[in-house]
Amino acid sequence: MSDQFIYLYVLGNAAYHSGNRAVDEKALGRLMEVGSDTPEFHLLMGKALLNRNDDQRALEELQKAARANPNLPFLHFHLASRIGD
Repeated sequence: MSDQFIYLYVLGNAAYHSGNRAVDEKALGRLMEVGSDTPEFHLLMGKALLNRNDDQRALEELQKAARANPNLPFLHFHLASRIGD
């Protein structure tokens, strides 16, 4: 499943919250390889960064997703969830 970026997002998120830094870094590194520059990738990266309280980088990723596909499900929810103007 190392080529399915949704699986890699979930794995990285679970590893981050469980404190398993090695698996977290490996999953996110692979996510970046597999996801490329798709709007879905930027949405998932934005969500992952929000989970890590890295709001500035999350905003950048979510804005990339919005520019490429403003109709992605939950995109605007995540843009508004923790990030203000």
